[in-house]
Amino acid sequence: MRVRIKGGELVRPVLLVDVDGPLNPYAAKPHRRPEGYETHRLLTPRWEAAERRRLTLWGPPNKPVKPLRVWLNPLHGPALEALPFDLVWATTWEEEANAFIAPVLGLPELPFVAWSSPRAEPGDGVFWKTPDIVAWAKGRAFAWIDDEITAADRAWVEEHHDGPALLHRVDPRRGLAVEDFAALTAWATGLDRLQSSVTHWAPPKIPTSAPAHAPPPPTRQGTQASTPAPDSAVHRRRSPHPRSPPAPPPPWPDSAR
Repeated sequence: MRVRIKGGELVRPVLLVDVDGPLNPYAAKPHRRPEGYETHRLLTPRWEAAERRRLTLWGPPNKPVKPLRVWLNPLHGPALEALPFDLVWATTWEEEANAFIAPVLGLPELPFVAWSSPRAEPGDGVFWKTPDIVAWAKGRAFAWIDDEITAADRAWVEEHHDGPALLHRVDPRRGLAVEDFAALTAWATGLDRLQSSVTHWAPPKIPTSAPAHAPPPPTRQGTQASTPAPDSAVHRRRSPHPRSPPAPPPPWPDSAR
């Protein structure tokens, strides 16, 4: 499936994927791992540096950094790849999602959204990720799955994004579920149908001259050909070469007077 963007290029829509919430249901009850998920202990360089700064400020400074507990479902990788989207990370993990999340799910290395620094502050309840995602998309059709999407973000995208977009919130207590995949597929299928209708539509042809089977003009003998039907809205344009007027009849003989 392809969608036309500015410049006429046909590309697939993008699926922007958050990690914590959609893939890692961190808000599930502690020690109640959701069904189908596996527990992973991950110590990423970004997390280790942040924790080391926190321990330095609040102590104890020599305490070992505790790895992140992450719940991941290995079936999510193949399910994401089967969707009619180009996959892109839209997570605070940034490039580390390729090193720590993608291998567990069986995903290839994916492009990622690099967040602005300092973070955007759009206000009015708009999520800080939203302006960066719209700037990254540059008018390309996209769906975005995240656990912090609200109506404010949908309104902001509708106003600032020049293209189709689906902002789909995922419950962080359960992660991506069957109905979430169904919603993504339905939206992409709708884009495909819209693009097909635009691609195959063609304006009606308007003739530039009278049809070849036009009836003859009335005769002098009192018989008259059938009167042509009035011009329709489609045939109102006249021929650029109008017919010459008929020649006048010969004079009547004196005996006919």
